[in-house]
Formats: sequence, structure tokens, C-alpha cells
Amino acid sequence: MLERPVVKFAIGGLLGGVASLSISVALMAFIAAAALALLFGIASRSYSVLCGVLCGFGLTWLVLIGSNYTNCVSIGPNCQGSEGMVPFLVVAGLVFLTGVAVGVLGIARDRAKRQSLSA
Repeated sequence: MLERPVVKFAIGGLLGGVASLSISVALMAFIAAAALALLFGIASRSYSVLCGVLCGFGLTWLVLIGSNYTNCVSIGPNCQGSEGMVPFLVVAGLVFLTGVAVGVLGIARDRAKRQSLSA
């Protein structure tokens, strides 16, 4: 069951989404250590998990911070916190795009492997 790339991607996405919800510093350190151990254990063999973790983390941050940003901007000029959210949105977008790039590299690697085996 865990040999399918879609399942690995889903597990990685779930791990990334949960890891992005850790707000307190102590919880963040614990989850980061556990996530890194799991990530190095699984992702060293699978681009799908790494892609899922990065996409899950980035998308969760984009949704949470993006919804707060749009709520703050919709209030009007009285909202003072919207400028501080933009760097976090940029980082979340970059993390998500890095996950997409890892996924594309994984697909290219798998295709190259298949072509070399069939030749």
C-alpha cells in the first residue's frame, strides 16, 4: 500500500499540514525534530513524500495566513497587521513551489529510470 506515490504524497501532505499548525515554539521544535527524522527516513527514498510535506506545509500556511490577510485587508485601513503577513505569505508560496519542483524532479527521475530499464 505504501509503495504507491499518491499514498506517499498524501501521507507527506498530512505530515506537512500538521507540522505547519505548530504555533508555540516548544511544540514547533518537537514537531520539527520528529518531522525531520521521519522526512530523512522516508524522503531519502521517495520524492513523493518530500513533495507532499512541502506542498502540505506551504498550502496550509497559504490558507491560514491568506485568510487572515484577506480578512484584515477587507476591514480597510483600520487593520494594522496586514503588512506583517506578506513575508509569511511569500515564504508559504515559496515552500509550496519548492514542493512542486521536487515533485517534477521526482517524476523526471522515475521516467528516466523506466527508460533506462526498458532500454
